[in-house]
Amino acid sequence: MKKMLLLSILMMLVCVNASAQQYVYYKSTGTHVNVREGPGKNYGIVEYSGAYGSEGIVQLDKGVIVASDGIVRNGFRHVFYAGTYNLWEDGWVSQQYLKRCVRCSVCKGKGYFNRKCPECNGTGVHSCCDYTGKARCNSCYGVGYK
Repeated sequence: MKKMLLLSILMMLVCVNASAQQYVYYKSTGTHVNVREGPGKNYGIVEYSGAYGSEGIVQLDKGVIVASDGIVRNGFRHVFYAGTYNLWEDGWVSQQYLKRCVRCSVCKGKGYFNRKCPECNGTGVHSCCDYTGKARCNSCYGVGYK
C-alpha cells in the first residue's frame, strides 16, 4: 500500500513538473533556414500543405521567432513554430541559425497592453490583436520577445 501511495505521488510530481515546463525563445538569424523532421541534416525538411492547395517546405526567414523546450541533439534544437493556419508545430533547426531572444522591455514580455486595441476598438473580433481586444506592443510586434 505504501509503495502504491509513493508511486502515485511520484507520478503526480512528474506530471506537474512536465506541465510547468518553461520555453525559451529564439530568433532565426539566417534566411530560408530549414526546419527538419529530426536532429540532423540527414533528416528531411518538414513539408506543409497550406490553403488553396499550396505545398512546400518549412523554412524560417530572418527574424522569425520560435520557442524551444530546451532539447538539443547533434547541434540541432527542438523548436515550435507557427505552422499552417498558425497552429503550433514542431521540428528541428540547426543551432548556428538561432539566437536567443530577450524579453521586450516595453511590454515586459506580454506582447500586449491592457488598453483597447485601436484597430478593433477592443472588440477582439479581428486578427489585428490576436482576438484579445488588447493593443499590441509596437516594439516587439506583439511577440513579447526581441
